[in-house]
Amino acid sequence: MILESLSRFRAGNQAAFSDIYDASYDTVYRFVYHRTLDTHLTEDIISNIYMKVLIKIDTLRATSE
Repeated sequence: MILESLSRFRAGNQAAFSDIYDASYDTVYRFVYHRTLDTHLTEDIISNIYMKVLIKIDTLRATSE
């Protein structure tokens, strides 16, 4: 699903980024929270992660889900 959404986003479908976000948020949240054990810090870090993904999305090379 993420690979398909990434392709749609690169093709100009801006709404596809929300699909990427929705599909990966829980996993990313658990990964970061497990390391910080701080809800607020985790949310700040996740915000930065997704901003960087959005900025660099054209350079991402995804090979699998």
